Amino acid sequence: MVKQLRIPDAPGGIRFCTACDNFLPVSEFPLGPRRYSCKMHMWTTAGKKARAKRMADTNKRILFRLWGKAYDDSKRFNRAWRTLDGIDAHTSNHAYISITQREIEQLLCTATNYSSMGVHDHPMEFAKRIAVVPVNPKDVLSLSNAALVPNTVKRQLFRSWKLDGLEGYSILFHEAECSAESSTKCVFRPSQEQIEMMQAKMNSIL
Repeated sequence: MVKQLRIPDAPGGIRFCTACDNFLPVSEFPLGPRRYSCKMHMWTTAGKKARAKRMADTNKRILFRLWGKAYDDSKRFNRAWRTLDGIDAHTSNHAYISITQREIEQLLCTATNYSSMGVHDHPMEFAKRIAVVPVNPKDVLSLSNAALVPNTVKRQLFRSWKLDGLEGYSILFHEAECSAESSTKCVFRPSQEQIEMMQAKMNSIL
């Protein structure tokens, strides 16, 4: 295997893309280890194949779509929050989401085992009916700030957040969480002990 030569970045925040055969802004390259193919060529040469392989697995496809929906919803929550606070909704450096697909998978498995939502089917079947929402929409959506709710409840939460802010969202979330203890069963919010168990399980797999 021939080792690729290390081409130093040119002055002015640009880097040479071997596929484009031209210098591009460093922002056009993937984050992480230094690469010499821009985002577009990384996607066309490797990204498409990797995604097609991942999408061929039904469970991974469901997880990817659920994570993507959570990411899109988090952007909507963020825009509504900035609008309520009088900030330009289109100029945000806020990180929308940090929860991973593996963490969502563990969340689903925990919900189907311990949930008061009355779930008894396979986690991936359960995933088709629910959404991942933040407990506190002002914070980044993470494993410790995530709950599973039916899509209908998610829409109600977003509407309340958009109209009434954090107070309205928190009241509606609490009502849905309380009803989860009765016959309505609307919310699964993992306890701190369950979060630690999920993290320990994922760490043991690494």
